[in-house]
Amino acid sequence: MTTSKILVPLDGLPPSRVALRHALALAKRSGDTEVLGLHVIDREALSGFFFEALEREAETIGETAKGIRDREFPDAKFSFSVVHGDPVDDILARLASCDLAIMGTHGRKGFDRLALGSVTELVIRSSTKPIIALRMTDQDSAKLDKEPSYKSMLVAFDNSDPCKAFVSKTIPGLLKILQTETITLFHAVELPEWDEWDKETARKDAQEMMDDAAQTLEKVLKEQNVSTEVKTKVDLLGSEVHPSEVIAAETEKADGLFIATHGRRGLERVLLGSTAEQILRTIGKGIPVVLPGRKSM
Repeated sequence: MTTSKILVPLDGLPPSRVALRHALALAKRSGDTEVLGLHVIDREALSGFFFEALEREAETIGETAKGIRDREFPDAKFSFSVVHGDPVDDILARLASCDLAIMGTHGRKGFDRLALGSVTELVIRSSTKPIIALRMTDQDSAKLDKEPSYKSMLVAFDNSDPCKAFVSKTIPGLLKILQTETITLFHAVELPEWDEWDKETARKDAQEMMDDAAQTLEKVLKEQNVSTEVKTKVDLLGSEVHPSEVIAAETEKADGLFIATHGRRGLERVLLGSTAEQILRTIGKGIPVVLPGRKSM
């Protein structure tokens, strides 16, 4: 049996410890998943007193992480390592040999840091592997520090080629790791003020598209021996409602969200006011958002 590997970058802040608990919980439940904790000491700070302080901090981070595993998830496979270098480059290098990463986002504006060059955002931009991002502030992390569930997941589906590739190529393997029981493909259709006949025609066309996507996913899941149930849902929206609002509301009913973006610049659209970016800013704190990684679609 092949062991799945989850990378968790650790910086000593509460959001990264929440991410660690998510990963350890998955490893505990699956039995064949290994969690790799990683702390990167920025090489630009490697001098004199600061070097010794950073080394002590890294040791403390490792001890804290191992303590969480020993106390709360004793059966989970876990290892911790420290490297000296560039945080983004070294995370990406380790992630290349893993199945996914789980990262907590922090800062004064939580996921707004995606627009300000955070490590998480830079990793997502360049990663070839999916990332589970947990939006929270340090203050939020205390109430979110609990064993997670990924039983019911939502997919923001738009029928673009990147999205279809994400659903058929990446999501099936993740569902097995996450032990997801139900996945719902959700499509929000923006409509002008048409008459009822046009709306019903649009709904029918959208549902046929979603049924095709569901059948494709079900076929892949069967081939990979994944037992997740696939559902679909279509919502027609008036011009006064933005898709991000509806998708965020639907996500609140699930345990997490899969979201892919499209357009000339792929996942970079997250930084440029896309529907995906607005969803990330709107959803409730602590809800896992699974992003494909720019180069994985």
